[in-house]
Amino acid sequence: MKKLIVIFILLLHPLFSMAQYDVDDVKNDSTSTNEPKINPFKIKDNIYVGSGLNFIVGSVTFIYVSPMIGYDITEKFSAGISTMYQYYRVNLGGGNIGYSNSLGGGIFTRFRPIKKIILETSINTYTTTYNGSTKIRSNSWMLGAGYANTMGDKAYYQAMIQYDLFKNQDVPEPILIPFANGGRIYYKFGIVFYLSSN
Repeated sequence: MKKLIVIFILLLHPLFSMAQYDVDDVKNDSTSTNEPKINPFKIKDNIYVGSGLNFIVGSVTFIYVSPMIGYDITEKFSAGISTMYQYYRVNLGGGNIGYSNSLGGGIFTRFRPIKKIILETSINTYTTTYNGSTKIRSNSWMLGAGYANTMGDKAYYQAMIQYDLFKNQDVPEPILIPFANGGRIYYKFGIVFYLSSN
């Protein structure tokens, strides 16, 4: 009988040892719930949206909007996507009206060495339809610099000038200065605000 009790204890001993090991292992497990988790609200704090808006109404009608969305990768560096729509209509005289519609989009990166300065580069593609029939596709590679001024804690307005390295004269962006060599300086005004809930 004593032999049976000894054998029984010897058989149970490894089970108790494993159970104790498992408990200690869980306590010291590196995958404990104390690890930081991704906070969707924190990600939202880094997302900003905005749009440029220009319009003229009269014998020449010009409407331009350029919605965008971006994400702050670091405090000074961000990237995002942008879109644009432009409508242009002009009275050519004699009852003739010329008009065009343009759609475009692209990707951009921004660097803000200080809060009030924006340095930006973007690659864009556009499709412009003239008088409802003729379609022209164009591309641009913009380099730009701008000024930003805060409007409260979550928003700022911006004014920017850009130069197209491709010198494509079919780019449907608002023109500030055309050059004889085909290059152009474009301008943008807009408002940007963060989705932060703070």
